[in-house]
Amino acid sequence: MIIAVGQLLLWAGLYFSENAARPDGMSPAPDIKLHITTDGLLETSFETYTLPLVSDPHYEFRDFVARDSKDEVERIGVFETKFDAVDASEDLGLFLGYNYQINEVRVNNTIVKAHTVADAWGLASGFSPSAYIVPKDILVAGENILTLESAGYLTKRAPTYHVGDVANVLTAQAWGRIFATDLSMIAVALMGFVVLLCFVVDWPKEDRPRIAALIVLLCLWSARDLLLLGVDRNLDPRVSWWLYHAVSYSLTLALLDFALAWTGLLKSKRRFLWMGYAVCVILPAVLVINHWTRFQLTDAGWLIDVWFTNIIAPTVVLIFAWYFATKRPKETIDILLFIVCTSALFIDAVDDQLGLHVPFHENLYLTFYFAPLCGALLGLGMTASIAAQATRARRAALEMNEILERRLAEREKQIRTQARSRAVLDERRRIMSDMHDGLGARLSGIVLQTRTEKMPYSDIPGAVQESLDELRLIIDSLDSAGDTLAMALGAFRERIQQQFSAAGITLDWHIDEGAVTAKYSASEVLQIFRILQECCTNIVRHAQASEVSFALTRVEGEHPIKITVRDNGCGLPDDKRENGKGLKNMAMRARRIQAEFSLEDTGSGVEMCLKLPPDSSET
Repeated sequence: MIIAVGQLLLWAGLYFSENAARPDGMSPAPDIKLHITTDGLLETSFETYTLPLVSDPHYEFRDFVARDSKDEVERIGVFETKFDAVDASEDLGLFLGYNYQINEVRVNNTIVKAHTVADAWGLASGFSPSAYIVPKDILVAGENILTLESAGYLTKRAPTYHVGDVANVLTAQAWGRIFATDLSMIAVALMGFVVLLCFVVDWPKEDRPRIAALIVLLCLWSARDLLLLGVDRNLDPRVSWWLYHAVSYSLTLALLDFALAWTGLLKSKRRFLWMGYAVCVILPAVLVINHWTRFQLTDAGWLIDVWFTNIIAPTVVLIFAWYFATKRPKETIDILLFIVCTSALFIDAVDDQLGLHVPFHENLYLTFYFAPLCGALLGLGMTASIAAQATRARRAALEMNEILERRLAEREKQIRTQARSRAVLDERRRIMSDMHDGLGARLSGIVLQTRTEKMPYSDIPGAVQESLDELRLIIDSLDSAGDTLAMALGAFRERIQQQFSAAGITLDWHIDEGAVTAKYSASEVLQIFRILQECCTNIVRHAQASEVSFALTRVEGEHPIKITVRDNGCGLPDDKRENGKGLKNMAMRARRIQAEFSLEDTGSGVEMCLKLPPDSSET
């Protein structure tokens, strides 16, 4: 299927390029006359030949007499044909299939100046169509004579021609120049860009053999296009002949190398291919050296090129088709372009042998204006392929990063949850241990003293009540594990509110907005509760106060969270300030949590201040 699609695309491109680059109504003449002269004039002709139309298409004569002759007599070839001018009062357009090796164009023995750039040896225009405007002044009604002077010494060539409407001729010539010249230059530029892109991209190790084969292929294809443009015209003919065939042989081998590397069929032993490249360079040189003395290069080089292409190109097409059929890769467009370009080289080689024409159009012979398009397609295709690979790699990297970030966030959340659960569990274990050592020991002491009658019966309710208060503090601290300090103090407020109300004390409660988020561990909260419980108990028992204000605020300094409890009672007696057991316990509990504790007599009551270290959210 993909081979069939590739052939349809190829022949569609051939039809479009060949049809657009020829004037409407052009039909190549089956033959043309060639006159051998010494001065380029028909009157001095001493040999005349009738030459048939051959492949490419063109008319060609091998002048073996000039090759073998030892005389220095110049043999100039002049092609002669005739055309009819129906209306001699209008200028006519003359279309030549190419301008290669044409020195002079005459109509009715008058030189006609080319309307387009003329280059007899092919540099950037010689192989593209040329257009001439034949002035009406030199035309005659009826039969007119057209002569083309060949610049060839050994091989004399004439292109196919057409005489007709000027606009029709100029349009066809413009299309032909686009295909034969402009697109060739664009193709070389595109392939050069892709080669540079291949060099600068840091390819994965497994892709480097494919990219190396691609670079070799694009460089050789670019060299072939440049040679078709005639960049070798200033070289010695032998060197030019060797260079063209060396590049052509190597390009065919590079197609095979690329197909094997791209499909992964050849992952090792690539030295055999490099040996093949060496043969492709050495073989044309051997042929040149073999005929060096008289430059009698036979058709051996051309035949090797044709048959080498006829064998390798179909093999490459089958390799790509097999790869597509078995692997079903994402590079469908790339493979299709490779098949089209390889098929173009194969059709070009077959055309050199058989003189093909577009199917169903017998007069539409192949001049292969589509060949530069293949190079442009190859460059564009590989640029798109590299961009697509880069896009897929970037998309895969972004998707992988998103997955990793999502997994990392989930893992961090899981770790935080586990850490929080473990911290809460550790806190509970410490509090339970404290409960066992403290509350358990206290209850055991009450039981023992009651049994031995060392504790008066009247003191038992108070001792039990203190134990119950301690138990409530422990439970409150456990329930507040994971909550903020403000929320934990809210539970503590509910408990002491009853004590203050029973004693006739009004409670004023204030929590600063800046301290709302402060959070401490359950064990730290328990110590804070014990300090506050001791403070509130002292107020109820000894302060004789009617009002108590409670404040939780945030301040500057090393201990930013501040708890203040102030009453309007009778103040602090001197003996309690220095020897009070409750005050010592409060100070000791504050030191356990690295807090600062102070108790001051304000003259109108007592103020207890507890400054806490930075909370867990800050550390």
